[in-house]
Amino acid sequence: PTEQAPQVPDMRFSIVDVKCCDQNGRVFVVEMQMLWTDAYFSRILFSGAQAIVNQLSPGDSYQSLCPVYSVTVLNDVFEKDPDEQDCWLHHYKITKLAKRGRHGKILKGLQFVILELPKFNPKTKTEKKVTALWLRFLRDTGRSGFVPDEALLSYPPVADAVKLAEFQGYSAVEIDRYQKHLDALRNEKSSLLDARTEGLEEGVKKGLAQG
Repeated sequence: PTEQAPQVPDMRFSIVDVKCCDQNGRVFVVEMQMLWTDAYFSRILFSGAQAIVNQLSPGDSYQSLCPVYSVTVLNDVFEKDPDEQDCWLHHYKITKLAKRGRHGKILKGLQFVILELPKFNPKTKTEKKVTALWLRFLRDTGRSGFVPDEALLSYPPVADAVKLAEFQGYSAVEIDRYQKHLDALRNEKSSLLDARTEGLEEGVKKGLAQG
């Protein structure tokens, strides 16, 4: 619904924030995150809890609550553990502590999924094909006069996305705001990278001077 469209100028470090429901009433909060911050776990806990609380009106029963899934597509790396270098999909659930390291019962209702795009390296032929289709979708759908070909429509999830991506449905003002927001994100990311580089160089100089 249009009332759930993201208010882009008010966002920080994010491009898209979508809240939607499926046919069974399950709630999905999907976000594309450009940079990882230490406070992000707290942020997704807060937004996930809000998605649960906001389902109830005065007088509603708790039995009417539907599960909430928080999904983050992250263009950064947050898990630095060497043993996790090949793990790009992280699925968090509320589980009961079990004895002897076994998984306990899951408390249904709230789950979190984080995808680290920089770690995603398709290896099988199928994975490579699907990745290429999604990249084509992301690249081409915003272009003027875009017409999807048979190859792009051969994979049902991408075909569904093509149908939903009606770029012409946005006004010129909305598109301009979106482009300006993307530019601000790029500038902020560049500034952070420059600051990190300068900090490393300064640290090296001080280390050499002390040595």
